[in-house]
Amino acid sequence: MLKKIALIFPPSHDFSMPYLAPAYLKGYLDYFSDVKCKVFDLNNEFYINVIGGNELKVRKEKLSNHIRKGDICSAVNDSIGLEEFCQEKLSSIEDSKYKFSLKKITTTYNQYFSANILKELAITSKLERYLETIIKETDLTDYNVFGITISVEDQIIPSFIISKIIKKFHIKSTIILGGSIPTRLTNEIASTGLSQFADYIIKHEGELSLLNLMSFLTDGKQTFISNDPKIVDLGKNDSIHENDTIAFKNQKTVNIDHAKFFPNFEDLKLDNYLAPNLIIPLNITRRCYWAKCDFCSIYYTWDPKHRVKSIDNVISEIKHQVKKHNVQYFRIVDDSIPPKVLYELAHSLINNKIGIYYEIYSRFETKFLSQNFCDILYKSGCRQIFFGLENIGTRTLNLVNKGKHITETNINQILENTFDAGISNYLFLLFGIPQAPVADEELTVEYIINNKKISTVAIGTFLVDRFSPIHLDPKVRIKYKISLYDKGDMTTEFGYKYKGKVIFSDNKNRTKMYLKSIFSKRPDLAISSLLNEETRLILASTFGNTFLNKYMRIATPENISTIIAHAVEKTASERIYRQLS
Repeated sequence: MLKKIALIFPPSHDFSMPYLAPAYLKGYLDYFSDVKCKVFDLNNEFYINVIGGNELKVRKEKLSNHIRKGDICSAVNDSIGLEEFCQEKLSSIEDSKYKFSLKKITTTYNQYFSANILKELAITSKLERYLETIIKETDLTDYNVFGITISVEDQIIPSFIISKIIKKFHIKSTIILGGSIPTRLTNEIASTGLSQFADYIIKHEGELSLLNLMSFLTDGKQTFISNDPKIVDLGKNDSIHENDTIAFKNQKTVNIDHAKFFPNFEDLKLDNYLAPNLIIPLNITRRCYWAKCDFCSIYYTWDPKHRVKSIDNVISEIKHQVKKHNVQYFRIVDDSIPPKVLYELAHSLINNKIGIYYEIYSRFETKFLSQNFCDILYKSGCRQIFFGLENIGTRTLNLVNKGKHITETNINQILENTFDAGISNYLFLLFGIPQAPVADEELTVEYIINNKKISTVAIGTFLVDRFSPIHLDPKVRIKYKISLYDKGDMTTEFGYKYKGKVIFSDNKNRTKMYLKSIFSKRPDLAISSLLNEETRLILASTFGNTFLNKYMRIATPENISTIIAHAVEKTASERIYRQLS
């Protein structure tokens, strides 16, 4: 029997642009198989259902008109106003157990424990009724195999609720979980009652394994999956790999350099995303080429080997998406794109005269010390770079293993070069790192306040993530003088004690103090924090990377004061305390 698979992206996740993974899987399956495949962005459907599609469209058109007319003040105010309007709608959801933002979901019960999630699944919650209503308005129930991508923890509860709804409609349905969270919580899901709501987990990169599993489900031949350790059976068919735990280093690496297919976004309502213009995600490399920062576990979700797609194939993909969707903006979602690859991409974009704008994640590599390199990036369309600074202190940079070449001197020059080229600099900051001197934190705060080449900051607090070096290697933990304890079986975060003491509260309160200091002395950073990343890319592409300085000269002091207060509370709840108030 021909199998049909519905690829689902669940709430709650930022919906400023479509998520790449389901579209990539659809493109792969469409090309390499005859499986009927459709993408359902239930995250987008959820937000549109709450916010109202027509109202969102009207507000986006108003914002776009201000951008086209060059009205910076109205464009910034409308950008902030759009997100505030959406949040008001989300806050109006009458459900005492849940609170929603445009990026998060928090609960009144401890969602870090599977036992609590199972209690919620045992009843029919308001959230379940809401999601069931949305699902009934789609043709999702016409399918018999369902793949659910869970990329962040905020999607865990909605994903299992969706699985419960699907099982209610289709007792014999097959549900496959994939993405960052199931990859890191495979054993925890398999060993709890949550396993009844899914049949398989695909760990790490999923396209080839999904193809193998679909072939098995269609033809029943075990040869399709017998050599694929990334497919984990949750107990429904013990002839496969029941709770397989093959070592990560032995897993087969997926080839990503295909010239014959592209991510397929055709099933999505591309006008329904939050950014005022369509932005398409793009992937050029897989797995961070550095992958040594002590606190980071992102590298683990990929297959073991760093790989690079040929620039010719990247250009072909960009041309395809531009032609098909008339898109001008792209986000390159690679963990960190190598400078050599970035240089080749920039030259090819210029030579092909494609005329797009894009943003990237990168490290403070020495290639950026060349002003010419940064100018070429700008000329090719690069308008925003996300850098992981964490802390400017030399001792702290060395402590977390960022790389010996990442020094304050180099960072200063790189930020100056990229900013002077016309590119916005977005910095991730990390406070509360055990063994990092408080003096280094204070130095970082002063550095941010005084460095006018910084366009945006994202301020967070230290945590220990599952499969990060600090989790896996006791020798690394000794360096930080911490010991670990479980915070729950449904979180990728471990609790830790520093020198025998729990220091979360002190760290978070101190970080909020830093946040207030930065935003009060750099109100442009406060304003920037209220802009969605994709909206900021569009504004910077239109008005230049100094557009907030221009806004500051026009806006009233009362307006700026209100913005600062709002920015502090929003950033504190979403990024520092990670709990919606």
